[in-house]
Amino acid sequence: GRGLFANGSIDKGKQLIKISHQCLMNFSTVMAHITSWRSDGHVVNKAKLAHSRGEGDSITTLYARMDIAQLQSLSSFQIVTMFIYLENQRGSKSWWFPFIDSLPPMTDFQQSPLVWKLHDDARVKSLPRSTSIHCDKMFDRFNRDYTTVQSFVHGLEIDREVYLWTWFCVNSRCLYMEIPEGHDKDDNFTLAPYVDLINHSPREQCILKIDHTGFHVLTSTTYSENEELYLSYGPHSNEFLLCEYGFMLDINPWNDVDITSKITPMLDNIQVDFLKSKGYYGDYTMTFEDISFRIEVALAVIIEDDNKMEQNRRLNALLNGISDGSYYKRRSSKIL
Repeated sequence: GRGLFANGSIDKGKQLIKISHQCLMNFSTVMAHITSWRSDGHVVNKAKLAHSRGEGDSITTLYARMDIAQLQSLSSFQIVTMFIYLENQRGSKSWWFPFIDSLPPMTDFQQSPLVWKLHDDARVKSLPRSTSIHCDKMFDRFNRDYTTVQSFVHGLEIDREVYLWTWFCVNSRCLYMEIPEGHDKDDNFTLAPYVDLINHSPREQCILKIDHTGFHVLTSTTYSENEELYLSYGPHSNEFLLCEYGFMLDINPWNDVDITSKITPMLDNIQVDFLKSKGYYGDYTMTFEDISFRIEVALAVIIEDDNKMEQNRRLNALLNGISDGSYYKRRSSKIL
């Protein structure tokens, strides 16, 4: 496997890594790299360019022909995956070669249900309903991105399997960072060379900081010599980790069970409309220790069985945080 280990004792709050903005891979820096090959000298985000142009080839000729407005219409995910795919073809000519060469092989992602679905693997039929839904959403995302990128570089055939590897590398390694050129919140991410070697832990052990000087990784705990360094990718269940990253944890405090398919059949149309209007319809999960607040609300609606829920004081007290919902707890337990 891959990972970073302490070569000595490290105190809490110590800076471990600093990556300058020019060495990050995101919408801004990719735009700078691609447009640096234009013959008219119109380089977008020139301040983000970390290198001289070097030797050109068929890929950089393709870059030179790319329309800036069309480039800017791509999502961050689409432009970064396209860029890695094309730079990977350039091999050692690419300034990004050391980073791309360090990315994990496709074998690291073989356990993701998305790979099973794309390859017609029979295992996909055995997935729990919630995992299957998650997989279907990823399948749609992948196909949308692949189709968009293929249409954009219409003069070049994009190998679906190689693009799948690129797609997983970006999906599993993107870190939150605000991108001014982004179209929406999903565009706010970057890839950070070397930082991507740090593996996931459900408990935060390192923190990320971004300022005008670059991208920083600092310890939030102490480390002993030879101890592995970890980042928390977020409070993700094993279902999420398996689908998005292709691995699971033996012990995961964020594990949950999705019981949406058990609860929604108990709701009538009026109750469904009410829950949708309040943002509490669907995504009903529970852990080994407790149920989610979304389940509490759905069960409270079922218990009230009231066609005038907007005026129901007890229910609205729960929704507004005025009540702890003790009235519903015993009744909810019976339903569960």
